[in-house]
Amino acid sequence: MEIIHIKPSAGPSDQLKPFTFRPCVLALGVFDGVHKGHQALIAEAQRIARDNGLSCGVMTFDPNPKAFLSPSRENVKALTPLSAKAAILQQMGVDFLIVIQFNRPFSRLSPARFVEQYLLGLNCRHAVVGFDFRYGYQGQGHAQTLAQDAGGKMAVTIVHPVVRDREKISSTAIRRRLLA
Repeated sequence: MEIIHIKPSAGPSDQLKPFTFRPCVLALGVFDGVHKGHQALIAEAQRIARDNGLSCGVMTFDPNPKAFLSPSRENVKALTPLSAKAAILQQMGVDFLIVIQFNRPFSRLSPARFVEQYLLGLNCRHAVVGFDFRYGYQGQGHAQTLAQDAGGKMAVTIVHPVVRDREKISSTAIRRRLLA
């Protein structure tokens, strides 16, 4: 599995020019813990890629956006270090991993600019996200606006939560249980 690290800058978007991607399906998210909910989302991206003859990648953000935006906030410590996350994704059969360094310039991108630059710019033809996925400045973009922001240039699949014992499987719930 190829791992591509992208460090956003405040300047022009020429930083993506060195990366040439075949048309692909991207699973988007932090994927902290790569738990059952994340695995379902990635499996859906892999299914769509296989059915359409596309490569399948995962786009993640490091550090965790919540930890970056609220460094004093408790309960955002990484469940899975990036190296372990990459190993799990490789075992799952993901073709490539894109790691976006979540930094100040990236946090200030508008939702439309994120889609144009980081999804369409990387030849994403289909994005797969969780129902609660947020993107763009102050999380203004969300799963339901992703297709609109892509202007019909990319399909979007929204994956519903995976539930166990009537509770959504999430990194937050896992952290809460670990702290208890």
